[in-house]
Amino acid sequence: MKLASENSIDSLGLLVADRISAALTYWDCDMVCRFANAAYMVWFGKSQDEIVDKMTMKELIGPVYELNLPYILQAYEGHNQSFEREITLPTGEVRNSFVNYFPDIENGIVKGIFVHVTDITPTKTLEKELVKSNKIILDQNKRLKNFANIITHNLKNYDYGFSGMLKLLENTHSFETQTEII
Repeated sequence: MKLASENSIDSLGLLVADRISAALTYWDCDMVCRFANAAYMVWFGKSQDEIVDKMTMKELIGPVYELNLPYILQAYEGHNQSFEREITLPTGEVRNSFVNYFPDIENGIVKGIFVHVTDITPTKTLEKELVKSNKIILDQNKRLKNFANIITHNLKNYDYGFSGMLKLLENTHSFETQTEII
């Protein structure tokens, strides 16, 4: 039997869980959903009535289940898991996520896992833009280096040509001076 203060804490916890942008859920040892916050339901396009106490993880996440299975199994063995995954929302929009699986362990036995999914799409978009910008900068640097090499080469050629002309003039001047002396 719960005390009034326990009910208040539970209500506050649910209120907080539904207000955060990260998707939170709890899966028992049979991989049946026992809790899902509002964000989780948005990610998967389901209502709480459709998910909680009814759906298994495999039913809910479909083809992503097989990709996540190694992480899921490790979590059910008691090991925290973290990884990135692209998830296609029911709207067809693809989002980048960072997923954490935290085992719920009591007396050395895994009772279930907590799942925390964060949308990292803006970060991934920025990362791709930075990589693209860096590539452009590296390409520009290569072009500038090539240009500098060409200019250096041309200046050396001009220098050799100019030096040759000066030597010729010196030799001519020296020859003229020697001729005057004779």
